[in-house]
Amino acid sequence: MPDYNKPPSTYIDPREHKAQDVQDFLRKIGLLESSDGTNLNHPEVTSGLNAGTSAVGTYGLMPLTAQDIDRQSGNNQLQDMDTDEVSSKLQEDPDLNQRLSETLASKLLSKNPSETAAFKWEHGQNSKPSPDQLENSDRVRKFRVLNNGQ
Repeated sequence: MPDYNKPPSTYIDPREHKAQDVQDFLRKIGLLESSDGTNLNHPEVTSGLNAGTSAVGTYGLMPLTAQDIDRQSGNNQLQDMDTDEVSSKLQEDPDLNQRLSETLASKLLSKNPSETAAFKWEHGQNSKPSPDQLENSDRVRKFRVLNNGQ
C-alpha cells in the first residue's frame, strides 16, 4: 500500500533538467539581447560573416546561424533563402525562431559552461574564446550578474 504521508520525490529527469537549463539560459540571453523582447531593433552587423544583416527576435538570432541550425537539425526550411528572406521568416514565425534558439542553446550548453555559451551566442557558435577573452568580455560580466541574481 502506498505511503501517502511520504513527501513527493525530488527526482528531476535529466532531460527535464536540461530543458530547464535551456529555458533559464534563453531567459538571460533575451534580457541581454533585447531587454526581454522590448527592444527588437537590432543593429546591423558591419563586418565579418554576418555583415549587412541584423539579429532577429528576443534572443538576437542571426540569419546565417538560423540557417546553420536549421540544416544541422535536418529541417531545411531555410536553406534556399537569402539572409533577408531568413530574417523575414524568423520575424513572421516566432515558433520557428524559438525552436531554433532552443536548439542552439541546447547545443552550446551541452558542450560549454553557461558563461562560455553566452560568449559564443554573441561571437559565434564556433568561436573558441581564450580564458582572457572570457574574463574581459562585457557579455560574460553581464551574464554573471544575471546568474548571481537568478
